[in-house]
Amino acid sequence: MNNTSTIDHEVLEQAARRLAANAISEGYHYEGLHLYQNMDGGILYWRIRLKHSETNRKRFLPMHIDQQGNFIPREPKFLDKKPLYNLPNIVKAAGNLVYVVEGEKCVDKVAELGLTATTSGGSTSGALADWSPLRGHNVVIWPDNDDKGMRYAKEVAQCLIDLDCHVSQIDIKKLNLPEKGDIGDWLHAHPNATSEDIKKLPLINCETIDSATDEEIIGALSQLAEFAYQRERKAAAKSLGISVTALDKLVKQARAKFDDTTDNIFSVIEPWDKPVILSNLLDTLEEILHSFLVFSSRHDAKAIALWIIHTHCIDAANISPILNITSPEKRCGKSTLLAVLRRLVYRPLIASNISTAAIFRSIEKWSPTLLIDEADSFMRENEELRGVINSGHTRELAYTLRCVGDKHEPTRFSTWGAKVIAGIGRQADTIEDRSVCIQLRRKLSHEKKDQLRDAPYGLFDELLRKCVRFASDNITLLLEVKPSIPRELNDRSADNWYPLLAIATLAGASWSNSASEAGLALSGTEASSSVSVELLQDIKNIFNAKRVERIWTAELLEALYTFPEAPWSTYNRGRNLTDRQLGRKLSEFKINSKDIRFGGKIRKGYELKDFEDTFERYLSQATENA
Repeated sequence: MNNTSTIDHEVLEQAARRLAANAISEGYHYEGLHLYQNMDGGILYWRIRLKHSETNRKRFLPMHIDQQGNFIPREPKFLDKKPLYNLPNIVKAAGNLVYVVEGEKCVDKVAELGLTATTSGGSTSGALADWSPLRGHNVVIWPDNDDKGMRYAKEVAQCLIDLDCHVSQIDIKKLNLPEKGDIGDWLHAHPNATSEDIKKLPLINCETIDSATDEEIIGALSQLAEFAYQRERKAAAKSLGISVTALDKLVKQARAKFDDTTDNIFSVIEPWDKPVILSNLLDTLEEILHSFLVFSSRHDAKAIALWIIHTHCIDAANISPILNITSPEKRCGKSTLLAVLRRLVYRPLIASNISTAAIFRSIEKWSPTLLIDEADSFMRENEELRGVINSGHTRELAYTLRCVGDKHEPTRFSTWGAKVIAGIGRQADTIEDRSVCIQLRRKLSHEKKDQLRDAPYGLFDELLRKCVRFASDNITLLLEVKPSIPRELNDRSADNWYPLLAIATLAGASWSNSASEAGLALSGTEASSSVSVELLQDIKNIFNAKRVERIWTAELLEALYTFPEAPWSTYNRGRNLTDRQLGRKLSEFKINSKDIRFGGKIRKGYELKDFEDTFERYLSQATENA
């Protein structure tokens, strides 16, 4: 077992901040590490302590060192129940008074006064901990001043009474603590308090207090965030003497009972009851997609299958690419694909039309997977809406500010989350640049596809449960995956595919290779070129074809109009690209027209030398991937 003295504190801090990077990007700030040890003082694991800078919500992330010396973002596996905090000092205090509090920070405050204290962690962890090191001790429990704190005290008291401990509880009703107040709040109000002052506080004999009921324990579990519940469910089920499946159903019922029905628009999904083999799940998703839809390439369904898993594992991602579904005409299957996605993604929220405010307020309130249909009817001319959607591409930048309420208080709203955009034709360059683009096509008479209405009963429920189970078992592992990125992808495309390739890496070599092929096929440099880059490429071709160093603007425009598949002859609302529009587009690259002399005539035009640096930066694949 590791010893604390052999690990450099700076190395620990760097590892903790790296593993907590996602939470830090969401507004949490790093407060420190809490070390869990065995009875001999050897390292077991740490809990990273974080606190949100605006909401003051606390968050804890586990971290341990594996046999290869790597820092892993989860707890080690324990043979039975979890160890208590501050174990070595509990052993030294054999037979003496020990205080039980909620949270490691409170333990440390008690220790500063020369008293011995411990905790199992938070208010829902009492039944999950191994309290046997306290057998026969004199124990005083100091609960937090709320219902959760009282349930925790009852739960812990019963565990300790079963271990022949003499158990008392601080009578917090007589301490004038604030709601949810703990020992830290009491010490803040009594800065000169000593250990003797604490020993004189009023006590209640816990042997006269009823133990926590099963309903209270399930109620506490139902209040946990889904990710936290998934970590605790196995141990909790074991402590209650029931199966995990039975516990999931009870917790689901408790959540439905206590949640506000106006806000509870998403079903609680029961995870699959067995570990999921990711490659098999992805194969099935790909097969299902092909059974209902006609795609433009063999890579489309693979990309969508990976993206579905991404929605369930979004907490492990820093980039969330938009799934941009297009078709050249109606009746190509967009509605069918959206219906399939609605049955399989994390918290689907579908809207055929949506305002800018509704987007960021919905994301802030529910953290859904947003499925936007009919985007061609309202998005192309709405720059504000596109800006909000674009901001949600990168986790650390996924915020918008709005003034709220009568006092117009500036308020920050999250825009981070998975998004689908479906519509006829292309979207704006900035949307497509942040997307994995899928093009559907109308099926031919001989192409037989299944009807969604005829899907076998329970097909999508089973797949969804498997997606949830995979995410709950592997989301922390995804944080450590560093996928291989094809060098041919430009920087933005590489960002888009990074979370999908990370998932494919966990699925094995076959999926990793096919995902890389899909990334190159769907998001290669040529496919992701903007209108401005397309213009540059055509101008370069004109200079090369004419073998000139200078060209008048009128001559350049006439040459551009001759490109049969380019947009220049219809760029101006169905009419030719004008000289002013050309000038504005090129000025984005710091290229401006000048007086050009030919045969005694002077007219406005462009010189090749002014384009050379821009051609190198935006048309050279070598520099794009440098």
